[in-house]
Order: sequence, then structure tokens, then C-alpha cells
Amino acid sequence: VELQNLGSFWKVMSLSAEKIAQLRAFVNLCKASPVLLHKPELEFLRDWLESLGATIPPEPEQEPEPVQTEPASETPQTDKQEEAPAEEDSESDLEIDMEGTVPPDDDPPQEMGDPDKEVTEEMMDTAQDLRSQAMAAMSEGNNEEALKLFTDAISANPTSAPLFSKRASLFIRMKKPNAAMRDAEKAVELNPDSAQGYKWRGRAHGYLGHWEEAYRDYQLALKLDYDDSVKEWLTDIKPKAVRIIEHKAKRERRIREKDIEERRRRVQEAREANEREAKKQEESAKQGGMGDHQGGMGGHQGGMGGHQGGMPDISQLMQDPELMELFNDPDVSQAFMDIQSNPTNLGKYQNNPKVMKAILKLQQKLG
Repeated sequence: VELQNLGSFWKVMSLSAEKIAQLRAFVNLCKASPVLLHKPELEFLRDWLESLGATIPPEPEQEPEPVQTEPASETPQTDKQEEAPAEEDSESDLEIDMEGTVPPDDDPPQEMGDPDKEVTEEMMDTAQDLRSQAMAAMSEGNNEEALKLFTDAISANPTSAPLFSKRASLFIRMKKPNAAMRDAEKAVELNPDSAQGYKWRGRAHGYLGHWEEAYRDYQLALKLDYDDSVKEWLTDIKPKAVRIIEHKAKRERRIREKDIEERRRRVQEAREANEREAKKQEESAKQGGMGDHQGGMGGHQGGMGGHQGGMPDISQLMQDPELMELFNDPDVSQAFMDIQSNPTNLGKYQNNPKVMKAILKLQQKLG
């Protein structure tokens, strides 16, 4: 009898490859869905596992509530939007010492001559003679007479850049920066390679408090022809001009940074919107594909079988060779374990044909 019992034991233990494959698939299925172990007919297996020190996950009493992703993502975004104005605090107005400036003059524009006039040599000689008389009047301090003579000279030869530069210097002496600006700009137009036009235009800018423009004109004038007076004027206004240039550079940098930040914010909003939409689709897939409370996976009372029909006979699952083959695949088994730990992970496998095939097959078996 003992030999017969021993023979029977070895006969049972000599499992075929097919039986071993089925057993392995069943174990993988239990790993993916431990809720199967709470089936009454598997109580013996549960007791045996616990006797070996295994911990059986408790049977779920209710379906986990869907993960609410929208409020969590929208609230921080709202905070970011509310914080944005605080980050946009503008810099305080730059205060620059206006010492050395004069009130702008508002006299009617001075006579500039006819630019289309054909200038003869005789006209040039006349203009040169008038220029000499104007320079003499300037040296005597007779500014009004010098102004009249320079204007007559320009009328005789309106193509002479030096005449406009000289009259610009006279306007500077008379503290008329706007008039000087017009003459200096005409001089630069007629001869951009001469330092005199930039010199007096820079001085006019300085009188008007245009420190940055004066700084650039003085630099151009010195580059074309070194002048001690221009160097001195440049040294005087350089600290003011540099402060303005740095201030503008900082402001432009902040504008660029805000523009970049705004673009990043839009990208982040788009990414979060896509993530919310993806999670909604996952939730819909879980509820419509696997989350049906009567027949899907994760039902709140029936585990994988639904609360009305109960779980199908385990032997029916084990007798399906296609299902067993699928669950013998480590990727499929791991995917089911991942989904069991967090149902929302289902969306990760929607493009995995093996996993989706196993899910559909299991749904068919689970009714």
C-alpha cells in the first residue's frame, strides 16, 4: 500500500510541460491580480502561502476613487498666474543729474539755404569772405552780427558743411541747442567724415540732457579727429551716459527674460493640458474598458469578476491556452502587476498589443 501511495505521489509530481506552463501562468495571473487568491475555492492555497510566511493582500472592499488630476494641476497654475504681476514690478525711474543742461529753444527754424542751388566759384568766394567776417564778429562777442553773416554765407553756398558746423557752434554759444542740432545734422549730412558735425551735435544733445546720444556723438568725433574739448565733454557726461545705457540694457534683458518665461509658461500650460487630457482618456478607458462595475477589472465588490456574477471558475481561466501563453510573457505579467497597483497606469499600455490582447481576453473570460 505504501508503495502504491508513493507511486501515486510521484505520478502526481511528474507534471507535463503543459501543466507546468499552466501553473506558471496561474502564478503570474495571481501576481498581477492578487484578488484571485480570495476566491473561496482557493482557500487551501491561501492557507498554504500564509503558512510559508507570505502576506496576502487584503480583499478590496471598494473601488478606488478616480484620481482627480485637474484641480491639482490647475491650482498651482492659478497661483503662478497670480504671482506673475509681482514679478513684473518695473524698475524705478532712473534719476540722472541734469547739471549742464539748458532750456530748449523754440525759435523758428533758421534759414538753411537752397540745397538745389548751383554754387559757382564766385559764390564760394563770397561765402568764404562772409565766414571770415562772422568769425571776427564771434571773437568780439557780437553773436547776433555773427549769426547774420553765417546765414548770408550759407545762402551763398548751402553745400558747405564747415559753414553749418560754424553756425552750429555759434548757436551752442548762444545756448540754442535745437538750432545747433539742425545745423550740426546738416553738416553731418553734407560731410559724414568730418568730426565737426558730430562734435556740435553731441554738444547740443548734452545741453538737452540727451546723455546717451551726446556720448555716442563725442565718441564718433574723437574717432574721426581727436579734440581736447570733446574729450573733456565726453569725460563729463560719460558716467551719466553709462548709467542710462546699463539701465536700458537691464530693462531689455528683463523684457527678454519675461518673454522667455512667458513662452515657457505657455509650453508648460500646453503640457499640463495634454497630461490632463491623457489622464481623462486613461480614466475613461478604465471605466469603460476595465472599470465596469458589473464585469470589468477592479469592480468594487467582485474584484475582477463583477459584483453580481462573481468570479468565473479558475479552472476555466487555466484551460485557455492562449490566455496562459499571454500570462507566461514577463512583459504582460509585469504590466498587470503595474495596473493592479494603480489602475490609472492602464493608459501606459494602450499601445502595447500583447497587454491589450491579454486584457481583452481576460474581459471575455470574466464576462
